[in-house]
Amino acid sequence: MSKKFKPINHSVLNEPVIEKPVVEEPNEVKEPEEIWEDAKVNGVDSMLNIRSAPEKANNVIGLFPNGTPCKVLKANENSDWFRIIIGDPEVEGYAMKKYIKIK
Repeated sequence: MSKKFKPINHSVLNEPVIEKPVVEEPNEVKEPEEIWEDAKVNGVDSMLNIRSAPEKANNVIGLFPNGTPCKVLKANENSDWFRIIIGDPEVEGYAMKKYIKIK
């Protein structure tokens, strides 16, 4: 089995270049400023999707009905998402702010 390599510069070196894989950095999410202990799921038609990251395209890692208590980790005020801790056993993920009521 032979490997193909790109030369660095034919006039200077004639050694192969081993290319490193490109690693994508995850979306940056700001750390919480405070924790709200007294919150709950509110206003969903059936179940609230808890996601792995703050975007609708990300994986659903939990489903919870209205009234489920949770802890909210306050993040960026410009975001439509809260990072929350919810359930038993606890799940940490993201929920849209409009479905979380702070008591």
